[in-house]
Amino acid sequence: DLLDALEVTSQEIRAELTQLARESKQRGWWNRYGQTITGPYASFISFEHEASVLLCYETLVVNGLLQTEAYARALNDRATSIQASGDADRQVQIKLTRQQRLTSENPPELWIILDEAVLRRPFGGPSVMREQLQYLAATADELPHVSIQVLPHRQAIFPGMIASFTLMEFPGPDTSIVFSEGLTGAVHGESEEAVRCTIIFNELRAAALSKRDSIKMLRGAAQVMVEQ
Repeated sequence: DLLDALEVTSQEIRAELTQLARESKQRGWWNRYGQTITGPYASFISFEHEASVLLCYETLVVNGLLQTEAYARALNDRATSIQASGDADRQVQIKLTRQQRLTSENPPELWIILDEAVLRRPFGGPSVMREQLQYLAATADELPHVSIQVLPHRQAIFPGMIASFTLMEFPGPDTSIVFSEGLTGAVHGESEEAVRCTIIFNELRAAALSKRDSIKMLRGAAQVMVEQ
């Protein structure tokens, strides 16, 4: 009725707006976590859920979409001084739920560049890190829509290497969005900032090891991760 009143005659536009109206009534899975997912983090998760391409550069830790449960818990253990245990458990569960989209019927293309430092920092101890590295290698090897590259220490400094970020691309005509996570949550930018981060990501992708050599490095790092 509203489309008729507004004299929208294009069948393509009518179908698109009708679909948007249906989707607006659906609650995202993240709504059940109440106050745990709020503000910028809620925006981050909702956009991540809709993105068709995710381009991620990580300087410190494994991206949340590929963290094992043990690794995720080890990260949260480091934050116990500022985070209640119940909140920590919910944060782990949120990450595991986010990961389900990678094995859904219509998964996004996920391309992650890891600084080599991420491979050497044993959160949770050597056994947890060994399992995490093995999982990364297996996922990159088995899932065609997941690509992982490692940026080795020998590479010179590139613009953008000092900060982790996630670039999200959507089916047209929506524009790309870039998120940068910090202590206060994720912030995002569009247009010029997204274009700049796309250029940076492509430079990092060209400087990083090939996907095959990255998998070899991940497996090699897992083998030498021994108990201290």
